Amino acid sequence: MTRDTQIRTEGLVLTFILTLVCISPRNVLAVPEELSNFNNNNFLVQQNDDGFNYSKPIPSVNISTLSWKTLDKMSLEYQEALENYTAPDGMSKRYVYYLAGYDHEDRPIWIIEGGKWNIMEGVLKGQGQEMENYFMQMAQKFIKSIPARSTPENPVTHAVFLLDFAGLDFTQLRHIPTVTYALGIAGKTISLIEKYVGEAYLIN
Repeated sequence: MTRDTQIRTEGLVLTFILTLVCISPRNVLAVPEELSNFNNNNFLVQQNDDGFNYSKPIPSVNISTLSWKTLDKMSLEYQEALENYTAPDGMSKRYVYYLAGYDHEDRPIWIIEGGKWNIMEGVLKGQGQEMENYFMQMAQKFIKSIPARSTPENPVTHAVFLLDFAGLDFTQLRHIPTVTYALGIAGKTISLIEKYVGEAYLIN
């Protein structure tokens, strides 16, 4: 296999995984220029490790028992526990995402710096459950941000995502345990993706 063929093959595999994990095919917009429609004047940067900052006591429940299928219907006790979850080993810096603002339809716009995400690192460290807890917390923030500007006259039911894959380490795609883990998460999240993702943009 030539180097060019290998790169193209890795790119196709990456696209397949990202489509499953991050977006529903019907929501993909391949033209980043569409972002020009967003109302940049309303952007307020909110880092994922600073936003949704709660000072409530952490309830004594085990969030590892949460199900992706009922993530948007969980009890208040579990909601508070997940909101207050602190991922170990600097995961908030390793898997960066943040709320960038709102578009002209008042949908929240979330940026995911996927190129900096090294899922293989977490898999090799045996942090599969901790990463899943962190990703559940991330999904919870996505869902809670959707109605922020919703009104009876203008109901908001979806979010918009920009996935930036600049600098992605393609060696992750050759690591079978990492691919298996990513596909496992994808299978659990597909219903939430279909329900809450309005549009998604892939760049770099």
